[in-house]
Amino acid sequence: MPEANCYNIIFVGNSFYRKGGYQLLKAFNQSEHEDWRLHIVSNFFEDWGPQPSEQQLMEVDRILNSDKRIRVSQRMTHSEVFQSLQQSDVLVGYTFADPWYNSIMEAAACGVPVITSDISSIPEMAIDGKTGTLLPIRDFSDESIENDIHNALVSYYTDTEMRKEHGKHARQHAQNKFSIEARNKALMAIFD
Repeated sequence: MPEANCYNIIFVGNSFYRKGGYQLLKAFNQSEHEDWRLHIVSNFFEDWGPQPSEQQLMEVDRILNSDKRIRVSQRMTHSEVFQSLQQSDVLVGYTFADPWYNSIMEAAACGVPVITSDISSIPEMAIDGKTGTLLPIRDFSDESIENDIHNALVSYYTDTEMRKEHGKHARQHAQNKFSIEARNKALMAIFD
């Protein structure tokens, strides 16, 4: 579980590399803040999308084994994931290819802002500057991604008021646009 009095960052996604886990690790590794924590919920299985190089695999292994601020959970129940999200300060998932990133909606439902990419349906789920931070999509090997993620993490770390506001708006956005009631109303409008 996330730690009290720490800045708790969470990553949720089994396609670790496709969802920007590698770039998040490198961004997190830039920080020397002892009160930063990263919880990775992933089985690290890659199904499709960008594939890591041997060097990237070794770098991930090195970072995971050397940074005691990082915790990995390869198997969690859905309710355990929600508990972890509810106690997190920000979700990071810079996806390179995703038709619908469920973890963004789950974080929003928990009132947690997101740092993500502006690809596919993501801008429908997260509003840049209101419910989270949307970063421009770049090539998998573009090192500026980790700097963008790091800068966004620092912004949420230093501006707790913004972090709380974005979380509050994320929850409202999820309720207003993606609740069962909103879905049913939209479906009824089609048939009326």
